[in-house]
Formats: sequence, C-alpha cells, structure tokens
Amino acid sequence: MSFQPDQLFILNYEDLSNERLQGQFTKWLSSVGYTYAVRDWEDISLTLFQPETNNSSHAVIVLLQGRSKLNPTSIEDFRHLVQTVAAAIRLHPLPIGFVLVTQRPTDPCLFSLLDEGLDDMIEFPCKEQEWGYRLKKSIRSKCKSNVINSDALIIGDLTIDPAKRLVYRDNEWIELTPREYELLHILASHVDTPLSRSYLMEKIWNIDFETNTNIVDVYVRYLRQKIDRGRTHKLIRTVRGYGYKLVGPTA
Repeated sequence: MSFQPDQLFILNYEDLSNERLQGQFTKWLSSVGYTYAVRDWEDISLTLFQPETNNSSHAVIVLLQGRSKLNPTSIEDFRHLVQTVAAAIRLHPLPIGFVLVTQRPTDPCLFSLLDEGLDDMIEFPCKEQEWGYRLKKSIRSKCKSNVINSDALIIGDLTIDPAKRLVYRDNEWIELTPREYELLHILASHVDTPLSRSYLMEKIWNIDFETNTNIVDVYVRYLRQKIDRGRTHKLIRTVRGYGYKLVGPTA
C-alpha cells in the first residue's frame, strides 16, 4: 500500500453522492489496504475539529461525484459544500487534504471548484500509486502553508512542531508514523546527549524490564531512512554499546 493518511474520510453528501461510485470506490480502497470512514460533514467536523477527540497529525477528506451531470442548482449546492469544508480546513491547525474523486473529469463545472478550496481532482478508477502520491501532495501543500509554532524544536535544518506533530528537514515535510515521531522528538529534546536503548524503550514503548528486543534499532533505522538518507550531515548517530543521540549542525 502507498501513502496512508492518519485519517481518510469519504464525505457522504446525500443529495449528490453517487451510491454506485461510493460502493465501487470504497471496495477499491479496501482492496488496496486503505482504512477509511464514510461520514457526513457534521460527523467529520466533530471528529477533526474537536482537539479532545482527535490525535491525528494529518487527514484527507474525499468528496465524490459520479457520472451524472450536475444541473445549475446542484452545482451551486456542490460549490457551497466545497466552500464550507475548505473554510473549515483553513482554520484547522493541522494539514488536511481535500480532494474530489470523479467519473466526469472533463466537466467544466468541476474545474471551477479547484478555485474554491479543493486541492486536487482525481479521476476514478485510478492506480494505487497515483492515488497515494496525490493524497500525500494534497497534505504537503498544507504543511508548507502552515505557520510553525513558537515552541517548535529547530536543530539546524530540522524543524519539529510538537503542537502539530509535524517534521520538516530543509523545509521539506517528512511523513512519520506516531512511533517514529515520538522517537525523533525525544532524541531532539536531548540534542547531543546519548540516550540508552533501555531509556528509549521505557519512554516510548513502556518497556521497563530486561528484554532482547531490537525494536529501538529497527525504528532508528526507519528514522534514518526518512531523516538522513541522501543528506551529507547525518543527524542520528550511534553510541556504540549504549544507544543513540541526535546531533546539532556543528557535530
């Protein structure tokens, strides 16, 4: 499976959603391993826009439009829905992609919606690789436009925004899993300080007993592939026989 957002919502709009397309689309999502939820806008708002109920670092909202042609009345209703969702997304502190999945990619009425807040318009059916790439692109565009909070950790060209759980290196958004983020954050919070494997296991995995697991080494390898690969200055260093440390730009 390609890129999987923290949360993927199919916006259920009863006046316009094509039931046949929704059935085909969700069946395809399941077949390629995506987790999703079909919700109306009120439910999505309650899930995404209530801090106490949302632990995600990013999400994507998908709007569907089948083969039926939109008449002048329905296109205005559709436009209003897009404007409503887009306005809410702009006020949200986290990056939320907003894409239209359609079976009418040449409909000129739909193209105009890209000026109303949609990030992308994707023809269905599509290839899994294209789908994942375009979802990630929709989120990345929001990451770049978001303002970094004042409590961000900045170590050379690495920026970690704890409030939004976003990570950038050289202004490029880096997608991390929750565990990868936690590991990077704790290393960055103790910059230039060696942290033992046992300390990291206790703080991140709540393992406070002797074990032969190599889970820390595995996740450090994952992090290095995303943070350091292809870069001259390597941030994550091994402390032989002990653990790991994240170093500053002069190390």
